[in-house]
Amino acid sequence: MQQVSLDDVRLRDLALDDLDAYVEYWHDPANTALDALGIDRSKVYPAKKMREMLALTIASNAKLERSQQPIVCIVFRGRTVGVHDLTDLRPGDSAVMHAHIWNREFRGRGIGLVSYVKALELYFERFDLRTVRFETPKSNAGANRIKEKLGLVARGSGVFDLPMLERAVETNTYVVEREMLPVLRRKAGARG
Repeated sequence: MQQVSLDDVRLRDLALDDLDAYVEYWHDPANTALDALGIDRSKVYPAKKMREMLALTIASNAKLERSQQPIVCIVFRGRTVGVHDLTDLRPGDSAVMHAHIWNREFRGRGIGLVSYVKALELYFERFDLRTVRFETPKSNAGANRIKEKLGLVARGSGVFDLPMLERAVETNTYVVEREMLPVLRRKAGARG
C-alpha cells in the first residue's frame, strides 16, 4: 500500500454536493462501522431531516464573512472520503472532535492520521480553541491507534451517552492543546 503524505489529504467545508454521501453513511444498513460504535439507527435523524438541517447549516455559513462550519470534508487524492466534526463547541475555549471515514476501503490507510492533524489545525484557528478533546470508544481500535501514533496518551476514560446510541459507550479521553500542533504535524508527516 502506498504511503499517505500530508499533500494527499486536504480539508474543505461540507458542501451541498456532499450531502448524499454524508446521509448514506448514516443510513446505509451495510455500514457496519456504525453498529460497532453502538449507534441505534432508529434514533438517527431521518435522512430527509438530516439533509435539510445540513443544507440550512451550509446556507447559513455561506452568508458569513469567515467560515464557522463545524463539519469539514476529508478529501483524499481528490475524492471526498469522510468528515471531521465538532460537538460541545465553545469558541475561544474547547470542543470535542470526531472523525468518520465513509467507506471501508479508505480506513486503515493512514488518511485519518493526516486528516486528524489538519482538522485540529483548522479548528484551533477557526474557533480560537485552547483544547480539543477526543472521547474515543475503547472498542474503536483504529481511532485509538491513530492517537497512539500521534503520541497522544489517554488522560483517563469517559462515557459517551448520546441519544443516538443503543447504550452508553466507554471511551478513552485524549486532550490536544494548541501548543502540541507542531509536534503532531511532524508525526503525521513522518508516519503518514
